[in-house]
Amino acid sequence: MYPWLAEAIETSTVIVTASRRLARDLHHEHARQQIASAHSAWHMAQIHFRGDWLNKLIDSADLSRPWPVRIDQNSSVILWERCLARHAPDPLLSFANAVRLCRQAWQRLHEHAVPLAEVSRFARSADQQQFAQAARAYNETLRSNNWIDAALLPALVAEALESRTILAPAKVLFAGFDRLSPAMEHIIEKLRNQSCKVEVTGAMDRNARLIGQTFRDRQQELRAAGFWVRQFLCKSPQARVAIICPDLQVDAAAAARLVREGLAPGWQYANEASRNAVDVSYGQRLCDFPAVAVALLLLRWLQQGLPSRDIGVLLRSPFIVSQSVSGRSRCELELRRWPDREWTPASLASLLSGRDDAEDTGHWFAALEQIAAFTEKHRGDASPALWAERFDRLLTALGWPGGSVLDSAGYQLLNRWRTMLSEFAATGLVTPRRSMSAAIDRICSMASEVIFQPELEGGIVQLLGALEASGLSFDAAWVCRMDSTHWPPPPNPLALVSRALQEKYSMPDATPHDSFEFAELVLRRIRGSATDVVLSWANSDGETELSPSRLLASLPVMKDDYLTDPGWHAAQLQDPAGLVTLEADPAPPVIPGEKVAGGAATVQMQASEPFTAFARGRLRIREIPAIESGLPATLKGSILHQALHAFLAGKPDSGTIAAWPDTDIGARIDRALSVALVPARLHLDAVHRRLLEFERQRLRTIMKKFVEAERSRPPFAIENVEHGIEFERFGVRLALRVDRIDRLADNSRLIIDYKTGMPKALLDRDGNLLDLQLVVYAMAAGEPIGGLALINIDSRAITYKGTGGSVDWDPKRSADWSERLNSWIETAEVALRQLAEGDVRVNVHRLEQESGNLAILSRVEELKHVG
Repeated sequence: MYPWLAEAIETSTVIVTASRRLARDLHHEHARQQIASAHSAWHMAQIHFRGDWLNKLIDSADLSRPWPVRIDQNSSVILWERCLARHAPDPLLSFANAVRLCRQAWQRLHEHAVPLAEVSRFARSADQQQFAQAARAYNETLRSNNWIDAALLPALVAEALESRTILAPAKVLFAGFDRLSPAMEHIIEKLRNQSCKVEVTGAMDRNARLIGQTFRDRQQELRAAGFWVRQFLCKSPQARVAIICPDLQVDAAAAARLVREGLAPGWQYANEASRNAVDVSYGQRLCDFPAVAVALLLLRWLQQGLPSRDIGVLLRSPFIVSQSVSGRSRCELELRRWPDREWTPASLASLLSGRDDAEDTGHWFAALEQIAAFTEKHRGDASPALWAERFDRLLTALGWPGGSVLDSAGYQLLNRWRTMLSEFAATGLVTPRRSMSAAIDRICSMASEVIFQPELEGGIVQLLGALEASGLSFDAAWVCRMDSTHWPPPPNPLALVSRALQEKYSMPDATPHDSFEFAELVLRRIRGSATDVVLSWANSDGETELSPSRLLASLPVMKDDYLTDPGWHAAQLQDPAGLVTLEADPAPPVIPGEKVAGGAATVQMQASEPFTAFARGRLRIREIPAIESGLPATLKGSILHQALHAFLAGKPDSGTIAAWPDTDIGARIDRALSVALVPARLHLDAVHRRLLEFERQRLRTIMKKFVEAERSRPPFAIENVEHGIEFERFGVRLALRVDRIDRLADNSRLIIDYKTGMPKALLDRDGNLLDLQLVVYAMAAGEPIGGLALINIDSRAITYKGTGGSVDWDPKRSADWSERLNSWIETAEVALRQLAEGDVRVNVHRLEQESGNLAILSRVEELKHVG
């Protein structure tokens, strides 16, 4: 695979690579060669990534002279932030992006030995001038403290080689460098001055077959690439195969999914080996891994309250407290009833205390106490090393990263997190002491910059970027995105350095010609890295038409019609021929002692959509409410219901209500609202309490209108408010709660339900009942029923929608009231009997949005196409 490797190692040559991936691959290849030669042990080969090699040279130097102290990337970032704050104090500036651009420019300037005076002299724009000033300040900070960063390291090594403070090895081989920077060429010159034999491996030329193929779009292209790998490995199981995607960093996860679709159809429900079959070189930000995201939320909670969504993540997380989340999930549902706000551990404990007695809930409250105690104990400044130790101990005490046994990827993630904490501790060199808040901010910033990809076992194809593949060797390689838009890739000159200066020192991408030549060089290197190479491109990207890269025009490309897109695996699961038989899977009937949830609403669901009644009533599937800003409509409706209950708790009759003086009515309303609002105020912050005061004023006006409407009704006496009834029919047990039952002048009962949302009707224009809820209440009441009524209570109007023989809202239909009520009761009884028998039919005539989040469970859309 690497014909020069065995000889280089045998002659004790130091191998320096352009990437860590190439260094790792060469170590693996060396180990494979030793095992193939039946060796049970061997000396470690001297193979190093370029940066590690430079540091190793410094470590081997003569310590008699005062060497500058090396600072790491994170310390460098802190220094750049300080310099930019002084010289580019723009409040709208994105510091993270600005620091990234400054460090990139600083690195490239030193790779090409550009004096800072030239940077200032060539600066034209305000951004370029501010960078020049910040760079001078950064350089002075390093010089005055005798510090050195990674960009200055090559110059220091070259100087030490020249003075022979560092002794050169006998042989050095540079591998995987598409082009060497002037700084590295300077080091090579100094190595040779010490009689070191230096070699630079060029691009290999192993290609025997070059195929070009076009596809409709990118999805087709990547699926076909995965399918091609599958076919190739079936013929040559031990082959090393790679898919090279120039824009992999844009969305590596999506690209990997498409490759898996062709490589391992059905990987979504297959074993872990199928999911790990694609070894993706480009990782994701450390903060995006769920376990790390949870750790960062916990640390954030030490410095400030967290919004409800973040608290919900912690409550549902298996990475802390315990593996079980059943009790905490119920607490999270309670949290969703309240407005989105920032919760401290104390305010959250106040809200959730006593809500659930599960074991994991108890552990959660213990964790809240630990978090509060930590914040109280550690208020002063401390060194980064001490903060790192404290945070690590706290996370461990909170059970992070979970109680389950970690797999290989989990261990690697945990090690990378702790390595990052060690890197944070090392920033004490430039920031000896920090507050807790500043320490947490820095750790969160570092986690957002670290790119991590665990080394997964079982990867059978490498998915790489074009530059990441530098120096690597394969048996076969597929290079995608070879269209004119993506190859050559868009140039990336330095944004903070004058273009004229970049051209003067021949920096990368300084001119279009340089970008084109480099793309040509990389493509030549990739073509020579494997025996079989496929170059592919898509004809379109969305609505944009694409054409092949002009770099392909001069290549001896053949076409292969066998390189096809296998399509989506899910499409193969369709059954157009009707070969799949659906086995009957009836729901069991209601068993003795079973209590059906949902009350009267479940009966209405049974009449209109039996499956929904089964799911909501018997399986107790609940729709998870969204977390809302402001006062949620459900909370405002609940407050109004409670206020009406408190207002009418004395069960006054219509005469009593009519006799109340207006001043007395206002006082009664205020008392009722106070009773309803006190529990809500307890768990609201200052902003929401202010909103609650506005809501109080609104409700006061509504309740006054309600009293006026009640006074205009015929005589009645309130018999029950918020009346609970245990109802059973055909073995179906329901817990009902009736908003109100009035006794009318003829001694019959009026069943009332308050509606606080959009106004609702009880009957349609033809007199047909729209909802069985009040009918079920009437069946449960067991008294002569004179009518059913909905009272729509809204800030605009109080409206009554009712029907019956003893109420005047429905005079045209009062004569046949008993007949209509009995007919509705029969309908409700049919629904109750079907519910008891386990009827779970799916109503395929409902609109898709009416099925809601149960549509995927009922498969209603699929059933619409059956028969």
